[in-house]
Amino acid sequence: MHAQERPNRSFRHAVAMNPLVATPLFESAVEARGEKVPAAPPRLLKRPSATQMESFEKLLGSVSMKQHAVLDALRAIGRPATTNEIAEHLHWTINLVSGRIAELTEMGYVREHSTIWNEATRRRRSLWEQT
Repeated sequence: MHAQERPNRSFRHAVAMNPLVATPLFESAVEARGEKVPAAPPRLLKRPSATQMESFEKLLGSVSMKQHAVLDALRAIGRPATTNEIAEHLHWTINLVSGRIAELTEMGYVREHSTIWNEATRRRRSLWEQT
């Protein structure tokens, strides 16, 4: 293998791994050599509908990014959760989460579902759910 071929092969490999780099000139050169043009990878995510985008923008306009993260964590947990569970899910401190829960409760996005007894702390803990 010649030293001059190496950069071309690494370039072809880079283009094959990132189809955004591919150009018509590159594709015609590859086809002229009898090689197969790398296909673009399939889309993994669906594009959100207009209604979904509208509701997202409406929510995002009234809620801060940290509040939005707490709402996403509640949705991801999939059941009513304590402040500690939300903090663990987000890898945040409990003080950061409890403030956002208070704000979201006041805004009407979160409500207290019920309370449970925590044996470790010997206190009642609120379970929060998204409204």
